[in-house]
Amino acid sequence: MNTEKPIAMWARHAADRRSVALSRIRAKLSMAGFRDDLILKYAPRPCARLLDVACGGGRPLLTRVAEIVCGVEPEPSLAAQASRLYSHVSQCEAQAMDCDSGVYECVVCTDALGHMDRKASVAAEMFRVLRPGGRVIITCETRSSGWLDQVGQLDPHLYQRNAIDRPDHRKLETPNATVGYFAMAGFSSIRAQPVQARIPECGIISALLDGYRGLPFWLRAVRWCDWVLSRCHPVRELASLALTPLAAGLNRLEPLANASMITIVADKPN
Repeated sequence: MNTEKPIAMWARHAADRRSVALSRIRAKLSMAGFRDDLILKYAPRPCARLLDVACGGGRPLLTRVAEIVCGVEPEPSLAAQASRLYSHVSQCEAQAMDCDSGVYECVVCTDALGHMDRKASVAAEMFRVLRPGGRVIITCETRSSGWLDQVGQLDPHLYQRNAIDRPDHRKLETPNATVGYFAMAGFSSIRAQPVQARIPECGIISALLDGYRGLPFWLRAVRWCDWVLSRCHPVRELASLALTPLAAGLNRLEPLANASMITIVADKPN
């Protein structure tokens, strides 16, 4: 397995979301803003302390959600980037957080759990640092049974390169297994929803099917269009915006097992 992490890409993603105003607009209008939309909908109000787990370079919107935002990030350069935004960032692994127990009203983790080993330990640590009645909000990559992953797995070598090694995914679990870790940790009122199921964000199809041969014509055409649109960040954003009305309905109709990414909202009992 490739051990190099795409740190530069993660830092660039953090820079892309530096505008709180644009993040709010994306959250309401575009499928690409579903992470911020989830946080805005489900973060407790009022929220005094919030923890961003595997925070990367930080998410400015969180500073409008809670009075004090802290982060956990193992990569030094990303932790330094987030430190310019958050009140405090601990440079540590999510499986053993350098955080006091029962401190936070809310814990968020966006697009990071799929890059971690020992997911059960991460869920248990999130439970530990939350106050009684606190909430965890997760977006997480999963091992999907959906159509796109089925196509991808026709070539195991390329699937390993494009879906596992290149983005540094680690031991991706099925959606139900991932949700199960939070149940085992003690969370209640667990709500899980599929995203990136039938219609993914712009750029996903071309990244996953890079190098594949023998695809049907329609899928090669879709891959090419997706690649062209994803080359330029503003164009990619507009493409995701245009797909939103169709994707919002079709993705939610898919079974949870078919999602390559899911959202989880769960509470720690009082």
